[in-house]
Amino acid sequence: MALHSIISSLQSRLPQDLQGQIQASVSSSTGTLDLDDDVKRWVVIGLGLHNVLTPALRIFVCRIVTKMYTSLVASDHINTQTSHNYLRTYLPTKTKLNYEAINNNKTLYGGQTWKYDRCVKNPFDLSKLFLPTHMAQYIAFDSTCDSSALLAIIINIDQFPLVVQEDANEVRTSVRNCWAHCNFLQWTPTKFAASFQLLESFIKKMGVNATEENRILGDIHKWKTDGMNFINISMLGAELVGEIQTATQALTKCTQEDTIETDSNFHQLQKQLIKIETKFEEFKTNTGKWLNEIGTVCFNFSFL
Repeated sequence: MALHSIISSLQSRLPQDLQGQIQASVSSSTGTLDLDDDVKRWVVIGLGLHNVLTPALRIFVCRIVTKMYTSLVASDHINTQTSHNYLRTYLPTKTKLNYEAINNNKTLYGGQTWKYDRCVKNPFDLSKLFLPTHMAQYIAFDSTCDSSALLAIIINIDQFPLVVQEDANEVRTSVRNCWAHCNFLQWTPTKFAASFQLLESFIKKMGVNATEENRILGDIHKWKTDGMNFINISMLGAELVGEIQTATQALTKCTQEDTIETDSNFHQLQKQLIKIETKFEEFKTNTGKWLNEIGTVCFNFSFL
């Protein structure tokens, strides 16, 4: 049973004076979550990006890039290339391919490009050829491949529909990068709502099957709804805070992996998430104290 329901049920069975004591305890409690509303909106946007959009993009990108890889193996034998005979440019977009980003070439050979291993052994290595080396640190389309890399893959590879590329660019600029830069003040109610609307539009344009689309959109809607509740959180919303904290802990852990975040604000992002983790712990401590106070009132009542 939710804490709110428990307290409501409890109060209905207590005398008026004890109900007043409980209400006074609620009103005077220090057990509130000490976060500004714009910070809360920032947290929720980060969770929507990390928990919903990024996993969906990994599946979407893997499917498109795998199809492209199969085609290039057949046409250009990219899986058996040599240091002298290899695809230098992706002709449809005239993109110069970045072989420094695969097979540990940068670490092993540095600027000695003639020594590079040019074999493209799998689809995720193919995607790295279209990215700057510092963004191509993932080892598969898995948890090591973050939203920054996934959006860049979509934007840089022509196999993705143009409307999807355009939305990916807008999501990267207006949502993901703004979030990663930790500028809390810009997360107004208007930007919060517009960001979720953009994420929903982006998902709809990806062209996944109806069942999967509905599931993803449902998850996005859940985070948006929970986010609004989170912004208006009170003592009686402790369960929701716990859910948000669990998800935020996963996000914090994700950013602590050196291979995950690659932009220049990586350490600032880590610092802010750790600060917010501290606020959650303070809230839990204060909530525990408040519940003990309520328990004492109820215990004393049982001996009346």
